[in-house]
Amino acid sequence: MGDLSVDVELGRDGVWVLALRGDLGRHGARILDETLLGMLDHRPRLLVFDLSLLTSVRPDGLPVLLRLAFTAGELSVGCCLVGADQAEVTGPLEKTGWLDLFEVYQTVGDAVSARG
Repeated sequence: MGDLSVDVELGRDGVWVLALRGDLGRHGARILDETLLGMLDHRPRLLVFDLSLLTSVRPDGLPVLLRLAFTAGELSVGCCLVGADQAEVTGPLEKTGWLDLFEVYQTVGDAVSARG
């Protein structure tokens, strides 16, 4: 499995788009944690996780999305997932009842427009 890279686009109006590429497993989860947790102090209005370029998602990588969703919620920051079906994230999150923590959209544009 490959590593995870996270490209962060700090958009206007406090909308941050995080494009995840590669493998979201335990190592990828650490990279995502390190990338984002310190940045949350800046209090974006909305986090959009673009999962459409993930090559794999393993069960040990999903908890990081939950941790980030809870932390964002505590800070009143919205959390959206884009491309979750492509990354095969929706099913596992739905089975565990965790999908309700996120709004799910087909595209980044849809997420930004809906939350605009």
